[in-house]
Amino acid sequence: MMKMFVRSLVLGASLLLAATAVSAGGIHYQVDTSTRFMADEAANLSGFRMTWTYEPEVSAVIIDGRNMDSGELRQLGEDIMEDLYGLGYYIQFTVNDRPVPFNKVTHFGIKLVENQRIQMEMQVDLKKAIPVAGTVLRLKLVDPDGSAVLVYSGAEKVVLANDLVSKCAGATLENQMMQLNGHDMDVQTASVVCQ
Repeated sequence: MMKMFVRSLVLGASLLLAATAVSAGGIHYQVDTSTRFMADEAANLSGFRMTWTYEPEVSAVIIDGRNMDSGELRQLGEDIMEDLYGLGYYIQFTVNDRPVPFNKVTHFGIKLVENQRIQMEMQVDLKKAIPVAGTVLRLKLVDPDGSAVLVYSGAEKVVLANDLVSKCAGATLENQMMQLNGHDMDVQTASVVCQ
């Protein structure tokens, strides 16, 4: 029930943004993202730490006038994470073009930042750590509904753990138009090439 509640709030936010966010493909809202590729003690890729910051208008609809004390904020975070779990956290991750599975997120944080924007932080652990030598890592964040547009403002928003820096080049971003649920979406792919 809470899953549908949060989904409805986000959908409502999309509708409220219609006046400013209508494009040829439909209604969208932006989520500013950053990602850190994490390594285990053997310098294998172990997962990601992600930060997502929602637009002020979307945040206001999700909060919906509620008192955001620490308990209420934590409950909101749990509801959002449960909703995202059903959508695979919008993550499409491949190593040498092969999909890589990851675990359900158990470590996350939520807070309000400047302009009362909701900011979610989460740690996404791979089911099994992966040696990176000779690999190409590709990460897309895609909302299958075509409403949320998850955006890195620049390649500097995708960073590597210190143990990966000596093995891999810095991330590059490429944009690709995709059709999602009847929406034309400009989707970013973060690519990391490792030697």
